Amino acid sequence: MLIEERDRRLLDQLAGWVDSHLSDPQLSVDKFAADMEYGRTKFYIKLKQLTGLTPNEYIKERRLQRAFELLADEHVTVAEAAYQVGMGTPQYLSTTFKKRFGLTPTQYQKGERQPKK
Repeated sequence: MLIEERDRRLLDQLAGWVDSHLSDPQLSVDKFAADMEYGRTKFYIKLKQLTGLTPNEYIKERRLQRAFELLADEHVTVAEAAYQVGMGTPQYLSTTFKKRFGLTPTQYQKGERQPKK
C-alpha cells in the first residue's frame, strides 16, 4: 500500500496522540477526531482508509500493543498494564489480549509464545 507523505505524517501524529492519551479509559473517538481537526465522519473514513481500522479499533490496537510491551516485563502485573493502557479492568485486558494474541497475558509473561490448543 503506497501512502503519501502527508498521510504518513498524519499516521505518525495519530499514533503520538493516542499514545499520549492511552491511560485515559474515557478516550473517545469524538475527542480523537476533534483534536486531529477532523469531523467525526471524515475522520472515520480517513482512518479506515489509511489503516483498515475504525477509530475505536485503532485505539484498542494501540492499547493492546502497549500492553504487550509492558507485559514483556514480568514484574508488571496484568492489573498495572490494564490501568496504564486505559483498559479499565484486568479482566477486559485479559479477554482482549487473548483474542488478539492467542494467549493470556499471564501465559505471555511466563514465556509461552504459542497458544495452547
